[in-house]
Amino acid sequence: MKRILKIFIIALTICQVSYGQENADKIDSLLTVFYDKKEFNGTVLVAENRRQVYHGAYGHSDFDTKEKLDTNSIFNIASATKPLTAMAILILHDRDELNIDDDVTKYLTELPYEGITLRHMLNHTSGLPDFSNEFDQFKDLIDTSKAFANEDLLALLEEHAPPLNFEPGEKYSYSNTGYNLLTMVVVNVTGKPFEEFLQTEIFDPLEMKHSFSGATFTNDKETTKGYRYRDGAYIRDSLGVYIASLRGSSFEFSTQGSGDIRSTTGDLFKFDQALRNGELVKLETLEQAYTKATLNDSTEIPYGFGWRIYEDSTKKSVYHGGSAIGYRSLFRRGIRTDNNTIIILSNATNANSFAILNGINAILNE
Repeated sequence: MKRILKIFIIALTICQVSYGQENADKIDSLLTVFYDKKEFNGTVLVAENRRQVYHGAYGHSDFDTKEKLDTNSIFNIASATKPLTAMAILILHDRDELNIDDDVTKYLTELPYEGITLRHMLNHTSGLPDFSNEFDQFKDLIDTSKAFANEDLLALLEEHAPPLNFEPGEKYSYSNTGYNLLTMVVVNVTGKPFEEFLQTEIFDPLEMKHSFSGATFTNDKETTKGYRYRDGAYIRDSLGVYIASLRGSSFEFSTQGSGDIRSTTGDLFKFDQALRNGELVKLETLEQAYTKATLNDSTEIPYGFGWRIYEDSTKKSVYHGGSAIGYRSLFRRGIRTDNNTIIILSNATNANSFAILNGINAILNE
């Protein structure tokens, strides 16, 4: 009997390995098509039912030197930063050091707005104007001779009190400003710079050795350059280049929380697994991040705490994309009937990330 059971286990293992390799080959073929069409230059990690089945790199980290990307290449993940910022708040909530339903003025006492809670900022229902996407409305209030940091944003809000776009909880409107201010809440509560909190509470415990935020990221750690494919060639593309061409200035946002983290597909997979294991916060706390927000009129919106939410009668997944000058990212996690994870990072703005995601999902669901 033991011998039969052993043979069965071996056979099952062989079948699983064969099935996984077949999917890996299909994923590689799919990505090769996008790479050949100049619609992808980057790295991809795919896990099926929590088991990594594919990890690959396509293209160059530097098109001038022809240096190739590899699976440890570091990318600006742009707004895929938001799940990590939200996690910083949830860690403090889990420790009873703050409450997500606290008014933000409890921590940022000079902020001239009433009725905005941390929850509102987490799910983009605060009404706060988005300084990065509404820059032209506020550029005369900003010193463009230097980088614009979170402290500058808070000082501007305190001094000029630009009006809210709507009353808190009335609407959903994506606002990077809310996530910038959430980092200032973390600083106020912990007395630590935000990048230090991320390092000691998330990056170090999870051994995310290639992930950086704020001052922890320096030029010597830059392993990819950002590009845009145009007129048959990849050309350098960065925020500094873009601003200089637009306004004759090298002004850049250096705000944290909304999109400054640099990371790798492998490190983000470690974050994914830690969430599934309940390593950073209790699973019931984390469930709140995966719950659709409710507006004042009881309308649900498909955004939780740092995650967009897709849900139907059988499937539920959370995801977040990122878009920065020269970079694209997409981080998708199944959380109901599958435990699949797909992470797509690119150092070219022409990456067709959602088409790639849909193609990989189709392979996994065959």
